[in-house]
Order: sequence, then C-alpha cells, then structure tokens
Amino acid sequence: MNQNEIAFGLYLIVATLTTVLLGKKLYVKGEVFLKSIFSGTPKLVQPINTILLIGFYLVNIGMVLVYFTQEMNLLTVLDIVEFLLTKLGGIYLIIGGMHMFNLSLFLYLEHKFDL
Repeated sequence: MNQNEIAFGLYLIVATLTTVLLGKKLYVKGEVFLKSIFSGTPKLVQPINTILLIGFYLVNIGMVLVYFTQEMNLLTVLDIVEFLLTKLGGIYLIIGGMHMFNLSLFLYLEHKFDL
C-alpha cells in the first residue's frame, strides 16, 4: 500500500465518521430547536428534521466524493498530513456553513411568520 492509498483511506474513514456521527447528533439535538420553532405545527418537526438529515448526508457525501477524485502525489508524511488537513478542513467549513445557514433561515422564518 502506497502513501496515496493510505491518505485516501484515512480521508474516507475520517470524513465518513464525521458525517455520520455529526448528522446523528444534529438530528437529535436539532429536534428540540425545530420543536420550539414549529410549536404551532408539531407534525412538521419530524419530516423537516428527516429532510434536513438527508440533505446533510447528500451534501457531505457529495463533497467527500468531489474532493476524493482529485489526484495527488503524496511522498512524505507531511504531504499526507497536509492533504488530510486541507480536504477535511474544506468539508468542515462546508458543514459549518450549512449549519449556520439552516439556523439563520429557521430563525428568520420563525420571526417573519411567527411560527
């Protein structure tokens, strides 16, 4: 097994674990947030939470795959570390951006429409 295979394997493992574990955590904790926003329509909470989780998984898996297809020639341990930090950092920025956008959108909707 060469350095590229090790780096891409580590990347897939860490990115997949992050996506799955964070998705589950956001799903559980986000339900409380959604219940407060949709208190007048509690039947919407579960479907919206599920849709958000599916969207979260699709966007993150898509980004992991897009980043995965880029070819690199990793020769040293430092190259592998830089590769992992760059790829995972990009994905974490997207996850954080998505999270902040969703929170902002729901808070706006709650305020605008008095949900």
